[in-house]
Amino acid sequence: MDGNLAVLIVMIVLVLGGGVLLNFQIKHSEKKEREAQAKNAKGGSEARQAATH
Repeated sequence: MDGNLAVLIVMIVLVLGGGVLLNFQIKHSEKKEREAQAKNAKGGSEARQAATH
């Protein structure tokens, strides 16, 4: 029984750790997407301003 309990605890820890890492990766990729979109929007507006002047 002690071996089964240890395996159960290890599996729960691994699942929770994987969830935390996945959450971090998702948040990091969303941040990079927002920065890229902001950069593209800013670059596009500067290009339009340069074309009109």
